[in-house]
Amino acid sequence: MRRRNKKAGAVVLNHDICLSVLTETGEMSSMLATIREQLPVDILLPSLRVISRRQLYRELAHRVAHFAHIAPERLEARLIHEETRECYGVGNGVAIPHLTVTELTRPVLLCARLLHPMTMDAPDLRPVDLVFLVLSPAADGRPRHLQRLVHVSRLLRHPHFREQLRMADTTDAMQALFFDPERCVLAA
Repeated sequence: MRRRNKKAGAVVLNHDICLSVLTETGEMSSMLATIREQLPVDILLPSLRVISRRQLYRELAHRVAHFAHIAPERLEARLIHEETRECYGVGNGVAIPHLTVTELTRPVLLCARLLHPMTMDAPDLRPVDLVFLVLSPAADGRPRHLQRLVHVSRLLRHPHFREQLRMADTTDAMQALFFDPERCVLAA
C-alpha cells in the first residue's frame, strides 16, 4: 500500500479509503460488484486514438465483433443508425453506445479512454473522452438491457471513478479499477 502526505496532494492506494470517499453508502462497492458479476468488462482500451464518431464506431465494432458473432461492418452500421435515434453522449465526458444483438449469447462491455475527446451531443456539451459500449443479447429482452445501462451509468456518475479512468493510461491500470479494488487509486 502506497501513501503520500495528504497535504501534498496524496495518492492513496487503499480500497476502504477509495470507497468511503466515493460514497458513504457503499453504493460504489455494490455497483462494481454488479458490473463484475453481471456485466463483465471484456475489452479495455486505455488510449484509443480516433478523431471522428465514424472512426470510433468502426474501431469499437472491430474490437467486439468476435464476441458478438457479427460482421464488424454490420455492427458499425447499427451503432451509426442507433445514434441517429438517440444520443450516446450522457454528460461529464461520457458516452454509452449500446445495442441489443441477436447473435450474442452473453452481454459484452467495452471501456475506452479516448486520446482525443470528441463532441457527441451530450446534454452538457462537454467533449467525450470515456466510452462504454454495452451490448446485450436480444434474447435477454429490453428490460435486462436497460438494467445493464443503469448499472453502467450509475457507476460513471461518480466523479472520482471517472477521474481514475481518465488517469488510467495502461490496460493494467484500467483493469485494477474494475477487478482489483485493493489497487484503487484515488487522488485525495
